[in-house]
Amino acid sequence: MGSCPNFFKFLFSIMLLCVVSKFQAISSKEDETGLCQDVQKVCSPPSDPRQYRVIHLTNNTLRVLLISNNETSKAAAAMDVYSGSFSDGEVEGLAHFCEHLLFLGTKAFPDEAEYSSFLTSNGGYDNAYTSSENTNYYFSVNSDKLEGALDRFAPFFISPLFKESGVSRELNAVDLEYQKDKGLGGWHVYQLMKTISNPDHPFHNFSIGSKESLNISDIRDKVVHYYDSHYSANLMQLVVYGRENLDQLEMMVRDKFSPIVNNDTKAPFFPGTPFMAPHYTGQIVVYKPLSITPSVLIFWQTQPVQKWYRERIIRVLSILFNTETEGSLGLHVKAMGWATGSSFSVEEDADTFSLFSFNVDLTAKGCDNLVDVIASVYGYVAMLKDNIAKLGAIWSDVKELDTASFNHVELPSNVASFVSDMASLMRTVDKPVDFLSPPERYIRNISDFKEIVESFTPQNANILYANPNLASNITNKSVEFPLDCAALSTDNFTFDAFHHIEPYFSTPYSAYCASSKLQEPWTSAKGKDFMLPKLTKYLPTNLTVLPLPSDPPTEPQLIVHDNNFSVWWMQDPDFRLPNLILKCEAETNKLFDSVTHAALATLYDYYVDVAAYSVIQLGALGGYGVSLIPSFEGLYLQFTGYSDGQVFKNFMQDFLNEITKVANAQEGLLELAYKQALSDLQNYNFSTVPYKYVIPLAKHMLADPHYMNQEVLEEVQRLNDSLKENMNSFIDMFRSSISNLTCYATGNLKQETAVDYSQIVQKSLIKDRFVDGSVESTRVVKLPTGIGELGLLTHTLNEGDPNSALFVLYEIGPLCDVNKRTSDYGRPVVCANEALRRHVLLGVLNLAIKQACFDELRTKQQLGYVVSCGSTAIENIENLYFLVQGEHSPYEVADRISGFVANFSENVAEEKTFNQSKNAYLTILQSNYKNLQDQANIMWGRIISRRFQFNFTDILKNVAEEITHDDFKAFYHQFIYSAEQDVFNLKKQFFVAAFANKAFLNFTDSKHEYKLDDVQLFRESADYWGSEVCTYTYVTFPCDIVIYVHTSYIASLSFSSYAMKSLIYHFPTCYVFCKKAYRG
Repeated sequence: MGSCPNFFKFLFSIMLLCVVSKFQAISSKEDETGLCQDVQKVCSPPSDPRQYRVIHLTNNTLRVLLISNNETSKAAAAMDVYSGSFSDGEVEGLAHFCEHLLFLGTKAFPDEAEYSSFLTSNGGYDNAYTSSENTNYYFSVNSDKLEGALDRFAPFFISPLFKESGVSRELNAVDLEYQKDKGLGGWHVYQLMKTISNPDHPFHNFSIGSKESLNISDIRDKVVHYYDSHYSANLMQLVVYGRENLDQLEMMVRDKFSPIVNNDTKAPFFPGTPFMAPHYTGQIVVYKPLSITPSVLIFWQTQPVQKWYRERIIRVLSILFNTETEGSLGLHVKAMGWATGSSFSVEEDADTFSLFSFNVDLTAKGCDNLVDVIASVYGYVAMLKDNIAKLGAIWSDVKELDTASFNHVELPSNVASFVSDMASLMRTVDKPVDFLSPPERYIRNISDFKEIVESFTPQNANILYANPNLASNITNKSVEFPLDCAALSTDNFTFDAFHHIEPYFSTPYSAYCASSKLQEPWTSAKGKDFMLPKLTKYLPTNLTVLPLPSDPPTEPQLIVHDNNFSVWWMQDPDFRLPNLILKCEAETNKLFDSVTHAALATLYDYYVDVAAYSVIQLGALGGYGVSLIPSFEGLYLQFTGYSDGQVFKNFMQDFLNEITKVANAQEGLLELAYKQALSDLQNYNFSTVPYKYVIPLAKHMLADPHYMNQEVLEEVQRLNDSLKENMNSFIDMFRSSISNLTCYATGNLKQETAVDYSQIVQKSLIKDRFVDGSVESTRVVKLPTGIGELGLLTHTLNEGDPNSALFVLYEIGPLCDVNKRTSDYGRPVVCANEALRRHVLLGVLNLAIKQACFDELRTKQQLGYVVSCGSTAIENIENLYFLVQGEHSPYEVADRISGFVANFSENVAEEKTFNQSKNAYLTILQSNYKNLQDQANIMWGRIISRRFQFNFTDILKNVAEEITHDDFKAFYHQFIYSAEQDVFNLKKQFFVAAFANKAFLNFTDSKHEYKLDDVQLFRESADYWGSEVCTYTYVTFPCDIVIYVHTSYIASLSFSSYAMKSLIYHFPTCYVFCKKAYRG
């Protein structure tokens, strides 16, 4: 659940922009004659296996899109309501609060946990968001449970209870969400835009809500009135996606949703606009960002582009501004040394206006030349105006590129997100024929483009300048808008201090008016430095689907294996689209075997993005993609796209040429990569919210090697003096240290093509020859029995974030007890049955505990807005985790989690809990692959792990069918909780806590005295999974904590060393020695 500003929905808006009008006819897609001839039928390509039907319910006119896919393993539904935060009225956050209260039970299902519990226990989830003009509710569930889910979903819009007992609790939940959003820079920028807007327009208002804005005596009555006034069937759009046929889906919907009341409520309309010229334009706001990277964001208000969705205005403008090829704006500001990156986007797309923006991440040189940076933006706009007639050719290129994508559409990986987007789209699209945006329906109307581009003027713009270095001198908490430009006019970007505080996110800022003198170079800017891009370099033409052999393989086949080079292949037997995927891993331990190499690998990753950016962007337009990920075990590469052999090969080769020619790299590109990496590494402390910090910190504690951000940052800074030499040496070392190359090609291709593509990668990456030897895997600490609580306490990175976070792990064990590097290549390994049983039982527990944890710790106890629990893995070691972020002390949260774990043993004891979760787990195992990428990811995992268990799902299914309720109880007793715990029976529990309040660091509590003060010592003295296990002897008791120390480690230290002092100082009453010093 959440409040959602439209700029967070940008990608969605690019695809789905559309127009509002009165909905009328019923449509049905059950024949495929004339692809887009009938405007009242959903137009989908022949390759789409789904069937569509649009109906209006007879008694309430609710418009419904039914989607049938008899192969889907997940069903989903979404309801979009044409009312959002613009309709809050006098109570800021009212629409968002109504969204929250809708989950407090219904007359049909008064238990407020019933809806979410049903979904979670049946492999699904739910969510909702409130945006400016709509509120959207959606869920997914195992496909055989759709009807039960709809039984629980429909009453939200018929008979919600809005329980008085839950109002104060949900008010706190909304406030927790608000506190969470304070740590997100995007919200600070969005609220500043609201602050400088017309106060008479609802865009100006604070949309999230807080205790202050919502804590009024009759708030429940106001929510009920809001619901009754806005939640009317004629303002709703419903999408239902299931495996049932269209007739069955229609019967379900008519039965369950017909009782929704239609009040014939008028669609909300808000006259005027938030940035009316001249009073609310020409403003310059300089503010202090959360990050340390300066930036400038220019935004313009235009006519609403919803009405021009068939013209594809947003998509074409996004391509023009964002594509970095010769003559582009983004490439220009980088080449001038002014920027590390730039982006064009839509900040808001409402019924009566749209907001377009262009953001530049500035270098120090860019800050010094900010007037020229902005002049470049207007120079590019001038080029577009001069070439407006040529935009027709760009539009035609976009249509050609989109046609290939539309005709060969892949099924969505996440059906819940898909139906949510479709329901939102239906609110603004008139005719069902346009629901899927078929290119056949595109309209070329250059005058519409001209109207929007001509709105991009200095006089129609506002500027937000993020300056992290300016001091604060708050003279007045707020400022009156519109600004008094006679008193606040500025001729430059030299400012003395921040004078005001934005009231909701406490952002320091100052506001000025851009003088005509300052605007003059922008108004007179020319487009001589710019040109229109060429977009069709990677346009596929041969999209023939190859015939399958008479007996096609159903699992990957090893077609090349010469010890160091292996190629696996499988022609896709299921999806039958002209797509292919190539995955490769070049194995070497040299990328992360030291912090120096980790820093260079990080820089190399950034360099690849910079050097190959044009290739990556143009490839994406043509439907081709590439991923490059350096890791401890080597370099991972993935190429995806259409199976047009020549285009795919050209794309691969162009990319590989860029990533292997660093020795001849332009100094400017390497310098830009360095600046980008440095900026991101430095901003990590300011932009990383606590819960996103504690998870990698836990991995740093438990996985070896693993380097934290600060370590890499310091090394990157040290390397700058001889950057090119260091990078050249690193790449040469990397390419000369590869011991194995494994590739897997799947999709619409033959064996010989798979070998050909794999050999291209081999020739590009391997410098001379493969080296002998094999790579090591990341080691994971094996928590010792008898420890109980063990963990690290630290402070949050961003001191301005009021939240703390606690991440707790209960160690379970390895997924498969096998050494992947010594097994016979290509031969399926046999995992120990006990490991398989642990894995299955953890999967069942994951389904059982997820919603109960959320309901108890977040909904009832209100420990924080971010609350989750379930199964996770660090490398191959599986764990049960709990994650909570909020303003409570982590000590208190730890106690609450322990209490929940103890109480949940009662749920574990109930056979009903076990049966429901086991059945849901079996249903998930029986799920089909969602698309080719989903299939490729799973098969690749079984190849690169060297387990080669392509029937692993069947193995797990057999194990799952045999486990009993007694097994489930024993598992929970062994690994999570038992009432009879003693010092030898404590569960292997590990925690990482990040405190917002530094006072917590000095807090002592006898319940939580097991904390680590020396991380490096802990890692060096720990035992690791996969190593030969040492035998330990307990010497002195009682012990506060047991420290395991290898004799080899002790022998290497003098008693005066810091490490030994640390041991004796922190743990003076307990000594444990290892009888074996062997390290596996």
